[in-house]
Amino acid sequence: MSGGGGGPIIIHSTAVTLKEPQVHGNLPQSMQDLIDPILAKDEGSWTDLDKIIVGHVYDWALCHLQ
Repeated sequence: MSGGGGGPIIIHSTAVTLKEPQVHGNLPQSMQDLIDPILAKDEGSWTDLDKIIVGHVYDWALCHLQ
């Protein structure tokens, strides 16, 4: 089964969400330290490890920030 090509859209919307001041500012400092260098890079150059880290932080934000 193919991925369908939606990856760039998902990566971009995740980056936008995690850069949002109300989201980013409420992340634990340790998570900010992990994702800030990733978010500073061009989204097209994210490695698989970058995506895994950002995904975990996004998951945490989704579960803990309301």
